[in-house]
Amino acid sequence: MNFESFIKTLIRYERMDLLEFGTQKDLYHPDQDVFVATVALWEDEKYRCPICRQKCVKYDRPKNVKRWRGLDMGQHKFFIECLAPRCICPEHGVHIKSIIRRSFGFRNVDNLIAMIYWRTSCLVDLAEELLFNLMG
Repeated sequence: MNFESFIKTLIRYERMDLLEFGTQKDLYHPDQDVFVATVALWEDEKYRCPICRQKCVKYDRPKNVKRWRGLDMGQHKFFIECLAPRCICPEHGVHIKSIIRRSFGFRNVDNLIAMIYWRTSCLVDLAEELLFNLMG
C-alpha cells in the first residue's frame, strides 16, 4: 500500500489526487503540530451534487480552501484540505462539494485497520533496513 492509497483509504474517498502531505502548526494550539493532506478532486467529480450525485453546472469559481477533520493519527490531529467548488443542482440548489461523507457505522474501524497496516509496513521496512545494515 503506497502512501497516496493509504490517505485515500483513511479519508474513504477515491476520486482525488494527493497533492501534498505535511505538518503545520495548529491554528488554535500553536504549540502542537497537525497533519494536513492537500488533495485535488478529479475533474469529473468537482461539480456533482452531493445529494443526488448528478453532474451539475458550476456555481462559481472555487476560491476558498476548505478543511475537514479526519481520524487523528496518533497524538496528532489530521486534516484534509481541498478547494471547495460550489455547484447548482436543478433539484437541490447550491451546494459545496464535501470530501468527508457523513456516514455512521464501521468507518473508523476501517480507518484504524488502514493506519495499522501502513504503520506495520513502515516498521517492517525499517526492520529490514536495520537487519541489512547490521549484517553488512
